[in-house]
Amino acid sequence: MFINVRIKIFINQIVENLDKAQIELWRFGITSVHDFDNKDCFIALQKMEQIGKLKLRVLKSIPMDFLDTAIDFGATTGFGSDNLKIG
Repeated sequence: MFINVRIKIFINQIVENLDKAQIELWRFGITSVHDFDNKDCFIALQKMEQIGKLKLRVLKSIPMDFLDTAIDFGATTGFGSDNLKIG
């Protein structure tokens, strides 16, 4: 249970940081990004979308280490929503 609480706190910190970053990106007129970060970032982006905080369009790349797993479960380029897609 302690590990789950720490993971949730960590993900919440990433959400806060991403929310601040997207505000800065808007200031420069940037409305979409490509993300090459790890799975923790993807989890945070999904959480942001679920709670209505994700306002950027994000194309999430799958790291090579996880590519076979993603292919095995059927992930394809373009899978996702208007704001968060796998690419």
